[in-house]
Amino acid sequence: MSKRNCHFAFIALFSLLAGCAERAPSVQGTVTYEGKPIESGRIAFSPIGGQGTPFGGLIENGSYSIDEAYLGKRVVAISAKNEIKFNGREMIMPAEGKPGEEIVPEDAVGNMQEVEIKGGSQTLDFHLTAPK
Repeated sequence: MSKRNCHFAFIALFSLLAGCAERAPSVQGTVTYEGKPIESGRIAFSPIGGQGTPFGGLIENGSYSIDEAYLGKRVVAISAKNEIKFNGREMIMPAEGKPGEEIVPEDAVGNMQEVEIKGGSQTLDFHLTAPK
């Protein structure tokens, strides 16, 4: 086989293998607390029993999207804090509570729940309420 044909065979084989590679699962959805979208926060997916890789992302305007998730059963932790916002030179304080104060308590109903991440693209919405 000539050097040129060998080069083309390698490119064809590499393209074939790359096309067969499995994409990482992705997960996205909405997050609310007491019926209101969480403006800014974090969502973390931790493996149950400590086996596996944790992953997470940011919540912005009530939504999150994670492109590279890991398969398996997970515990979902959602957190959000009151933030000071700025509009040009104007400082806008949180409507309720103090800056830096947790908006979503760890024991909120719906927080720390178990989910299963499956292959492909998956939508998981979380609607949290105040602890009872």
